[in-house]
Amino acid sequence: MTTLTRFIFAISLFLGTSLQAMAEDNGDRFVLTLFTNAGQIQGTAMTLARTLAGEGHEVHILLCGPAGELAIADRMPETLEPRTITPRELMEEAMSAGASVSVCPLFLPNTAFGRYSTDDFVDGVTEDSDAQMAERLADPNTKVLGF
Repeated sequence: MTTLTRFIFAISLFLGTSLQAMAEDNGDRFVLTLFTNAGQIQGTAMTLARTLAGEGHEVHILLCGPAGELAIADRMPETLEPRTITPRELMEEAMSAGASVSVCPLFLPNTAFGRYSTDDFVDGVTEDSDAQMAERLADPNTKVLGF
């Protein structure tokens, strides 16, 4: 093995170990904030949430504004290909993999003139309080991803 090969191997080993340690130090919690009612973006976010939760990460999905409609049981979003699945069904897969889901505190009082309540949510979805939302988003060990 040449000196250059040994050096490259040593740097690769060091970087791999350092990145793994950094990931462990920074935690493996994710909050995915979703604001849009665009099906493809919702589907992408839910697929990512399902994958991260399936890999053992702590994942929370926060639905705000038009995205909060995903939480309403009687509202069915568009079907996405190639799996012929809706963003709601992808969200439920993420929940089955361990992700938690909530809606922003302003969603219910400002949607459809108060027509919905937490009773209308898909099973397992909750409404965040201002304090819960702030705590999740401000945690320095949490990675926040916006969609």
